[in-house]
Amino acid sequence: MMGNRAKPSGEPLTPVQRRLIQATSLDEARELLFQHTVFCQTCLPYRDPGDIPEWERVNGKARLKIIAGEAMHPVRGEFVRVGLPFGPKPRLVMVHLNAEALRTGSPLIEVEDSLSAFVRRLKLDPKGRNKSIIKDQLARLSASLIRLGMVRDGHAITINTQVVTAFDLGSRKTSGNGCSGPHRCGCQTNISKA
Repeated sequence: MMGNRAKPSGEPLTPVQRRLIQATSLDEARELLFQHTVFCQTCLPYRDPGDIPEWERVNGKARLKIIAGEAMHPVRGEFVRVGLPFGPKPRLVMVHLNAEALRTGSPLIEVEDSLSAFVRRLKLDPKGRNKSIIKDQLARLSASLIRLGMVRDGHAITINTQVVTAFDLGSRKTSGNGCSGPHRCGCQTNISKA
């Protein structure tokens, strides 16, 4: 499709159109159906919000607040402030962790043996920037406190949580490239089920 106009039926699909159709297959869509209702109505920052300690979005009666946290630095051995998660990569990680927690019925999600394998599991190319972006955004998402609020039937509901309760971003080395990666994440199931 070009803009809002339908493509004439006789013309072949472009490679981009074929990939979009393949990406929306029912089997793949079933993997992406798990997201908390507040995250469906609001979302993480689209762009880097800069060096701010918190970010908030409201949509109707739903409210999302993300507070930047700290993570242990693998070399310095101290907590360092990390920024807020932003962009499509942490959203993809959240959808994956939610789907896995619901699929397995366990809050402990085995991520993979290497960061490259985890990035491939997210159906991304593990070469180049994807790996470093996922590592950075996973640290930001894991360290952030997430507050969900909703007014329903005259009751104000507040959930204070973290998407990931524990993460390891540097204890082992992968063979060859020396890049350490996440190995195990504890995903709070109350985000998926609340």
